[in-house]
Amino acid sequence: MGYSGRVKITPSICIMACGKCGDLQHSQRFCEVKDKICFRCGSTDHERGKCKSAVQKCLICARHKRPSTHGFMTYLCPLYREAVEKQLAREGMGLGERTLEEFIMESDEHTLS
Repeated sequence: MGYSGRVKITPSICIMACGKCGDLQHSQRFCEVKDKICFRCGSTDHERGKCKSAVQKCLICARHKRPSTHGFMTYLCPLYREAVEKQLAREGMGLGERTLEEFIMESDEHTLS
């Protein structure tokens, strides 16, 4: 059995966040926060898997005193988007004239085709 055709390799972006507090500036190993924080609502009395809150809170934006009514590490988060754009630039895949949304759509089209 043989295979024919082309395979398109698309870049992937990996943004690391602390597994304890969600900060993008350090890993869990170097975290100074005492208790783990729920990545959905920001509470310290439970972890995300046990969260019953219907309200999402972005830990990154909350820490930087910005509006935080969007989900944690989503493209709705301006600080997460900034981290993605920096990572793209470091990898030599700058956005150029494209918006981040256009870049994502372009990458998805290549993945699906």
